[in-house]
Amino acid sequence: MYGVALDKKNIEALLKDFHTLTRIRIAFYSQDFKEYIAVPKEVCDFCLILRKDKNADKRCRECDKHAFEAAARPEGLYVYECHAGLTEAVAPVTIEDKLLGYLMMGQTLKHAPDEQLWENIYSNCSKYDVDFNSLKGAFFNLTHVGWEKIYAAARIMDISAKFIHLSNFIKVQEPVILEKIKSYIELNLNKTITISDMSKRLNISKSYLSHIIKAEFKKSLTKYIQNKRIEKAKKLLGQTDLDIYEISQIVGFSDPNYFARIFKRITGISATKYRRTGDKKAELC
Repeated sequence: MYGVALDKKNIEALLKDFHTLTRIRIAFYSQDFKEYIAVPKEVCDFCLILRKDKNADKRCRECDKHAFEAAARPEGLYVYECHAGLTEAVAPVTIEDKLLGYLMMGQTLKHAPDEQLWENIYSNCSKYDVDFNSLKGAFFNLTHVGWEKIYAAARIMDISAKFIHLSNFIKVQEPVILEKIKSYIELNLNKTITISDMSKRLNISKSYLSHIIKAEFKKSLTKYIQNKRIEKAKKLLGQTDLDIYEISQIVGFSDPNYFARIFKRITGISATKYRRTGDKKAELC
């Protein structure tokens, strides 16, 4: 997961323009689905009432998460009805292949509210413990712009997501946690490194740590560590007179024969030949 630097002032101004034109609420969300900027700031009264029920609130969050995940797929823009029956849309904010956040618009209706539509909404929400008289009143005050205008607004939102990147309103920053992971590995190359030990030392969950490694390194932890060890071994072979056995120990290989196999597999030549020829063309896989 990449860190980001936001130009909050300009993003908020863009969202205000969108809301002024469409009257639809719009918000910027982080990669981990946290709302950072929204216009207007509060969700509609309908959602405020519904989310007073903990099960409804949980369902809302699950629905949002599903929408974010759908928008992160190659198809991008995702327009849908939430579990309660309101129409919403999500567009990814990306730089090249890096997903940096989302724009979400919604809490609107594709048709003008009437008794028949209310019956459908009530059917979706009847299992929740809420004040249905208040919920019905809030329902009839919901924004409705029509199906064609919703899709038009969604496409404009998708263009706005791209504009945020093109205008440098958002920039990539290597997250602190990724720096800590790389630093931990560099400092412990001579030891056995495991996800479990690393998660304890860095005070983050094993599942989240595994997710970051998979997303950022594009390879397994084992292969990443092997490559880092061989990188260090190449430097020691070229810059010191240490015995190859000693170098294998320094970079974390207790078995020099295993070190020799891994070195040759990654660089294409043996450690002995690398030292003798100073072959700088040997590259890591």
